Amino acid sequence: MIQRRDRRGRLGAGHDVGRDVHSYVLRGAGNRRGDAAGRAFGAPEPIAGTYYGIDQLRVGARGHVVLLGQALGNATGGFLSVRRPGGTFTAPSGFLGAGPGDLDERTVSVGPNGDVAVGLRDGIGAGAATVRRAIGEMLVDRAVGPALEAPRTVYDEHGVLMAFWPGTDGALHYLRGAGPSQVGVAREGRVRGTAFALDAAGDGIAVWLRGAHDANREIRSAIYDVNPPKIDALVAPSRQRAGHAGRFAVVVAEGGSGVKRIEWSFGARGATVRHVFARPGRHMVRVRVVDAVGHATVARRGVRVTR
Repeated sequence: MIQRRDRRGRLGAGHDVGRDVHSYVLRGAGNRRGDAAGRAFGAPEPIAGTYYGIDQLRVGARGHVVLLGQALGNATGGFLSVRRPGGTFTAPSGFLGAGPGDLDERTVSVGPNGDVAVGLRDGIGAGAATVRRAIGEMLVDRAVGPALEAPRTVYDEHGVLMAFWPGTDGALHYLRGAGPSQVGVAREGRVRGTAFALDAAGDGIAVWLRGAHDANREIRSAIYDVNPPKIDALVAPSRQRAGHAGRFAVVVAEGGSGVKRIEWSFGARGATVRHVFARPGRHMVRVRVVDAVGHATVARRGVRVTR
């Protein structure tokens, strides 16, 4: 929860944090403008059923709340209850079922439209991994094969689901939306402690621990980049004399996996170059920007060459 304090360190008023999500905090008794302690909270709201405990709680970008709990008398089974903005918690569903998996092998995320995704792994060691989604009232399962950890699930701002997990083959696997499972990073060996995060554009970063022993593990990371480079500006002369050098430059937005190379149609490379046209006439200049994972963006500009 985002909190705001005054100069004396007291908690301030609730405030809008964007995208229809509002955050409210208690005001201290010493705040002359504040309500009495506890008035910022609503009345307690029971959720039907009897349970063993609470596993995870998540809030989506537009106020959807997801509660992932443990079934009574069965620490490996679980339930899912969803509270939509302005509503109450739904009756719990047997979203997780029961099985030999331990409680650390579940991850949950909430999409911007209230969709829910949970990464599951049954058993200890090389367990079978599943990405289970709740889309409205419909449950959709995607078996993703044996894994060393439960898939990490995350939605981008458009509601596209991304899942990421370490396989038993020494590679890190992922899937995006309804697409097939793919190898993201190969030959990583024994991997634990994976984490994955996305930015608003859908690009992200994966972080993991590699190594067989707890005391001798290496932290590694890899950029996940699905967007081509963005060209902010292409600078070129509108007119140029034949036999004289002209300056050409391209400005590329930072982000993603980074720029690997910049190629110009007249054979030069680099963000800023100079070129001489031997003959007059209209020439089309093209620049191609390629990022570290192979995505490319092309921009063009016409130049009139005079005698």
